[in-house]
Amino acid sequence: EIGQGVVLERDLAAAQALFGAAALASLPTVALTPTHDVYLRGNNVNYGTASELVLKRVAGSDAREIFMRFNVAGAENVRSAVLRLYVQGRSATPETQELVLRAFHDLAWEETGVTWTNAPGGLRIPTVFLADNDPTIVGRTTLPQTGEYVYFDISDAVRAAASCRRRV
Repeated sequence: EIGQGVVLERDLAAAQALFGAAALASLPTVALTPTHDVYLRGNNVNYGTASELVLKRVAGSDAREIFMRFNVAGAENVRSAVLRLYVQGRSATPETQELVLRAFHDLAWEETGVTWTNAPGGLRIPTVFLADNDPTIVGRTTLPQTGEYVYFDISDAVRAAASCRRRV
């Protein structure tokens, strides 16, 4: 489970590790919350009104995928953007679990209307089966333990979406 407290922000420690402390010293911090967030289950169930987001990377109807949309208008010149996700809970097995972040510019979905079969990026190819060179992949990392944060450098994705006056 990934907590609803998902923000796009410059978390000081993580951002310093990604971009260097000196480069960040004079930059303002902006936090964005998603305009849309939902998780979907492989059996076409939509959880758009749930208070948490659940991810389960398996094949079949028990799979769960998360979708979030951020309004990044005006951010075409952003120096850095970090997506920070809090892990509220996770399965103990397997011990190592991969988390894959993908960027889509398809805005034709709504929180309570999107399903597995009409989701952006075509979930008919679940994330668990993606090729390493899939162009929608923004980042991959190992899912941390419960109570920890995971960070993705999404600077390029935000700049690309903002320059096209899109959302990411």
